[in-house]
Amino acid sequence: MPLRSAPARPAQGRGGEAVGHVRLEYARASTARQSLDAQLDSLTEAGVTRVFSEKISARTTKRPELEAAVKLAGEILSSGVAATLVVHEHKRLGRGIELAMLAEELKASDVGLEFLTGELKGSHDPSGIVFTVPAAMSRMEREYIRDRTLEGHESARRRGKTIGGAGVTDESMLSMPSTCARGRG
Repeated sequence: MPLRSAPARPAQGRGGEAVGHVRLEYARASTARQSLDAQLDSLTEAGVTRVFSEKISARTTKRPELEAAVKLAGEILSSGVAATLVVHEHKRLGRGIELAMLAEELKASDVGLEFLTGELKGSHDPSGIVFTVPAAMSRMEREYIRDRTLEGHESARRRGKTIGGAGVTDESMLSMPSTCARGRG
């Protein structure tokens, strides 16, 4: 998921450093049912300036709030203020190569990247092995979770169990879709 922000260098003060610093927060949950509260609480305690949050799968190629955060960070940098994207845990940004590519892009734009928890807690050079190995491992972890879930579903089906939401047993409810479809025709 390439996120484009113009490589901006912050204006420098008399001592050669950026004038000021803004911490932008990004929080993400994979589904609408998941809560962002724990992430938002820890990020607020970390002193962020602006919050960007969304409930969207990391597999989605377009994440509007993440893109908006990266764009704002570029604008902040071009105004002479340093910017850091603060995330609760690296898995909230993505997994595997997508995470590494985003981190490299942020680094190339001089946007800092900080994780508050997990294996990558703190700020790291995204080109280093300390960053790359956990990013790759989190991708593998996601694949293992998916495989175990599918195995569990298959095992339950073999034993005659139903997977998914509660079944509809009311005949009037079962006939509703066909009744509605006939009314449109």
